[in-house]
Amino acid sequence: MELKNNVIHEILTEMVSETKLLGNIENYIFRTQNPQKPVCPICGKEIRDDLRLIVCPLCRKPFHKDHLIGCLKEKGERCPNCEQELTLNDLFLNCI
Repeated sequence: MELKNNVIHEILTEMVSETKLLGNIENYIFRTQNPQKPVCPICGKEIRDDLRLIVCPLCRKPFHKDHLIGCLKEKGERCPNCEQELTLNDLFLNCI
């Protein structure tokens, strides 16, 4: 586990030094240099509030949480982006 943490630390340190990430290596709080917010593929609008964001664990596409949950309930248990089988349990088990 320590080796894994050391590798992660080295990668983050390199990314900060190359200004791919902005932040503090000591407390592991980072933000990308790209200020652009992700766009929900269901409504086509920016996801401005991180608390409203949820990511498909299969294709890693970000969605508005309410939109993805509603879509799964109404249209069946498939990701609207990658069309792979996706249940509400899959979403919330990945958040833990």
